[in-house]
Amino acid sequence: MSLSLLGLGLIVLFAYTTQAVAGFGSTVITVTLAALWLPIPWIMPIVVALNVPFSGWLVWQERRFVDWRLLRRQVLPLMIAGTAAGALLAPLLTNAALRPAYGALIVGLSLLDLWRLRHRHHARFAAPVRATMLLGSGLIQGLYASGGPLLAAAMAGSGLAKSGLRATMLAVWLILNSGLTVWLLAADRYSPELRSATAWLFPVTVLGLIIGNRLHHRIDEHHYRLVIDLVLLFAGLALLR
Repeated sequence: MSLSLLGLGLIVLFAYTTQAVAGFGSTVITVTLAALWLPIPWIMPIVVALNVPFSGWLVWQERRFVDWRLLRRQVLPLMIAGTAAGALLAPLLTNAALRPAYGALIVGLSLLDLWRLRHRHHARFAAPVRATMLLGSGLIQGLYASGGPLLAAAMAGSGLAKSGLRATMLAVWLILNSGLTVWLLAADRYSPELRSATAWLFPVTVLGLIIGNRLHHRIDEHHYRLVIDLVLLFAGLALLR
């Protein structure tokens, strides 16, 4: 096993532990930290495929909380359009172009979440702003598989209870990442090396979820999110170089 794959395994373990503790972050953490030494076009298909069984399992468990009407009428049309645009654009961009743009994006999203944590901000955005954020979240998902932070901000103040908000966003990732996986397979983006890496990393995601579930009630979520945002902020700054 190469040191690169071992390092990626440790990042995936950390990312999925974070997902179980705080309810967010598995893909954005994996892509951001791994992009410090691995090409984003190589990482992205792996994290998309890893997220599908995880999201599917949780959506099945929490299916009664999913607001399908909100998904159909407001969220999915814009998210699917944005994701399709990002998926079509991604092959035209090199890692040299994707990396600094992603770094700037992560710096911006980290600062946004730090501001929201500081001010406990859950206000509902105006409809045009929310629509732009949903479209942008889909675009980021298609390019980097990291649309979660912007989707969470767009859906803040939606009126959904915490369980409904989490389940509804998980349904978004299940639908989008399933579609992206099919698209990437059709585009022959899963080389034997990527398939092997994805298969090896899947048990690591399960281990991370087990560890995170055990830590969930022992760690203050607010402070944990603060630490994660700071980690992502500094990693994003490093990607700008």
